[in-house]
Amino acid sequence: MAATVVPRAPLRRPREQASVVVRKISGLLRDSADRIEDGDVDRAMDTLADARSTDALIAELRAAADEGLSVLASSPFRWRHRDGVRRMVDLVEPLDFALRNTRVVARRVAVACYRHEPIPQGYAVFLRDLAGATDALAGELRANRMAVSMQEPLIALGRHSSELERTAVLSAEVVLASVRSMIADLLAVSGMDPLEATDQIPPIAGG
Repeated sequence: MAATVVPRAPLRRPREQASVVVRKISGLLRDSADRIEDGDVDRAMDTLADARSTDALIAELRAAADEGLSVLASSPFRWRHRDGVRRMVDLVEPLDFALRNTRVVARRVAVACYRHEPIPQGYAVFLRDLAGATDALAGELRANRMAVSMQEPLIALGRHSSELERTAVLSAEVVLASVRSMIADLLAVSGMDPLEATDQIPPIAGG
C-alpha cells in the first residue's frame, strides 16, 4: 500500500517550475524595456547577468519533469495524473527556447546601451505588452491549465510585431527577430504545434 501515499508534490512541481520560468521571462522583458528607455548601461549589464544565470531554472524544470515521470512509473495510483505531467514534460523544450531568446534580447539591449545605439521606444512598449501576456501564461500554468486561452493574445502580439518600426540599428533588428521567435515559443508552450505557432507570426511589413 506504500504506493498509495506517494506525495503529490512531485506531480505539481513541473507546472510550478514552468510557471517560475515564464515569470522570469516576464521580469527580464520588463527590465529590458526599462533599459531601452533609460539607456542605463550598468543596469543593462545587471539584467544581462540575471538573464545569463537562468540555465539553472531550465535544469530545475527538467529535474522536476523527470521526478514527476518517475513518480508516475512507480505508482499506478497516480496514473490519472500522467497526461498532465507528460504535457508539462513537453513544455521543457519550448520554454528553453523562449528563455534563450530572452537572453538574446537582454544581451542586445545591453550592447545598445553601451554603444549608445537607439532602439525605438515602441519596442519598450511592445516588450511590456509581451511581459503582460507571459505573466498571464504563467498564471495558467500554475493553475494546471494548458494556457490555450493565451493563444489569441500571443497571436495578436505576433501580428503587431510585424508592424513595429524598423531601424538600421543591428541591436534593434536582433531584438525584433528574437521577440518574434519568442512568441512562437510561447505559443508552443500554450499547446500549439510548433510549426503552426511559427506560421502565426506574419512576415515583417516591408521585409
